[in-house]
This record gives sequence, structure tokens and C-alpha cells, in this order.
Amino acid sequence: MYKMKNIAFIDLEFHKKTKSSIFFQEILKKHFNVSLFYENERKKYLNSNLDKYIFRQVIPDFLDLIKLKNKQIIFIPMYDWLALSKIAWERYKCFNIKIVCFCKKVYEFFTDMWFECFYIQYYLPPLNYKIDYSKKRIFFRYRWNISRENVKKIIWNQNVEITIKNKPDPGYKPLNLSKEDIKKYNISFQDEFFDTKEEYFKYLSKHSIFIAPRRQEWIWMTFLESMSLWQCIIAYDDATMNEYINNKNWILTKFDEEINLDNYIDIWKEAKRMYEIWLEQRNKDLEKCIGFINDNSSRKLKKLSILDFMVDFMIKFRRKLLKIFRLVNCSK
Repeated sequence: MYKMKNIAFIDLEFHKKTKSSIFFQEILKKHFNVSLFYENERKKYLNSNLDKYIFRQVIPDFLDLIKLKNKQIIFIPMYDWLALSKIAWERYKCFNIKIVCFCKKVYEFFTDMWFECFYIQYYLPPLNYKIDYSKKRIFFRYRWNISRENVKKIIWNQNVEITIKNKPDPGYKPLNLSKEDIKKYNISFQDEFFDTKEEYFKYLSKHSIFIAPRRQEWIWMTFLESMSLWQCIIAYDDATMNEYINNKNWILTKFDEEINLDNYIDIWKEAKRMYEIWLEQRNKDLEKCIGFINDNSSRKLKKLSILDFMVDFMIKFRRKLLKIFRLVNCSK
């Protein structure tokens, strides 16, 4: 009888609120026994003695990986990981690591370094919520690098309504909007997290247009959910959004000029047609991804050296300096 492997799924603490990992956890639970841990539960997952360890957007401590040296490690990286230099990533070749990439740019970065990688695009099944396309209602969550001025530039003199979720990433200040802008763009605010996904979808479906909140991203649940609601998506022209969007199915922009939203219903129709094609491929791709995770084969590993420990020390020191800088900057 086939025995399901036991895996640890280690996630960011912040995802307890956003629940953005649930979609992938549910897929894994069909094929593995999954134990969920968060990044601050290091002792628990290090002592769990499971078959595989999946780190979703969490870069494990280098010394922790030494403790897991005989285990298979799977990384599910975020786009921000590319900020680390290739020298920093070299030390991870000492461990049996595979990488599942939802972003082609991330996939190319790690395959160039000879890591074993699997690239997959993911789509949610369509959500059955009715959207009123007769009104240009925009939903925008401010995080940090799509600014107030960016949004104003693309909708300049158009008759719109905007809902802003004014909850930036840690270390960044909320938007400070003028009364004139609030009046001109019919701005309202939604700053609370919903208790259930159903409540969130019901609220989100009141908006026909969704502005993706960051310039670069591996792929995030709000983007996938917006796609599956058939909203018109406006996104910055960079990874990962430009791997899904081609200006026929949704709108790519550099936020440097006004976008004519008069034809967005036609764009939505093309998006729906392409989405149905993507969904046909979805199950085949997921099956291949599970096979990649389940495979126990290992490449030849690099030997640990003093240089690896020195690089690890320097990276940790740099992170502490950046954290202090952000705290100081936020307090100003």
C-alpha cells in the first residue's frame, strides 16, 4: 500500500491573516500528510523529523539547514529573493534543495545557478459572484511601491470610484490623501481584514477594476482571486504580472500615462476566453508539480566551507542594518 510522505509546510507569520497559502496547502494535502508551521516556530519544525520541508517565502536560517542536511528541502520563493546576490545563494548548494517557481523570472534566476527548479503558472477556478461592469469601481490595496501619484496618473480625469485598503507593508507609512483627491476620485477606505473568504469576495466583487498593489511579485492570492472574479486588472509591467497579462486580456502599464478605461469591458471578455484555456492546462501542470516535489532524487551537493559561514554572517549583519534603517525611516 502506498504510504503518503510527511511534509512540513513553513510559512510567513503574516499569512495567518491573509490566508494566502491555503490554496497550495489544500493541493498538497491531497498527496501528502501536511504539518503547518510558521517562521517563528523554528524549534517545532526542526524537531519534527518529517520527510520533506517546504519553505514558502521563508528563507530558513543557514544553520537550521545544516540540522536538516539529510532531508529534502523545497523552496517556494517570492520575487524579493532576487535581491540576494548569487554569491549569497551559492551556500545553499550544500543542501538537497528543489525550487518551485510561480514566476518565470525567478525560475530563470535559479536555473542559471544550476538549482533544480519547476516553473508553474497557477489559476483558481472561476468564482461565482456578479460584478456590475457599468460602473468604473476600482479596488486598490496600498502596499508601498505603487503610490498615490501613480494611480492618479493613470485615471486622471475619468469618472471613477476608488476603494483603498490603506494597509502598507511593515516599515511603510499609510497614504496621506488630500480632501480634494478624496472628493475628485470618490475615494472610500476599507482597512479591516474579513472573517471569511466569502465576505471578502462579496465585497471585492462590488468593484469591476483591480489595481495590482506591487510593481514586482512572484504571484499573490489577491491577483489570482481578482482573475477568477473576472475583474479588469491593471498591473505594473514586470514580473510576474506580465507573464499572465498581455494588454489584450488585461492592462499592463508603467504608471506613466493615463489609461482609457472606456473599452475595459472588451478587455474583460478576452480575459475570460483566455482564462478558460488556461484552466484546461491547470490540472496537468499541478500533477507534474506534485511529481517534482515527491521525487527523492538528489543532485551532487557542494561541500560546506568556511566561506559559506562568512557569507552567512555578512548577510545577517546587513539584514539587521536594513531593519534598523526601516524602523528609523518609519518613525520620522
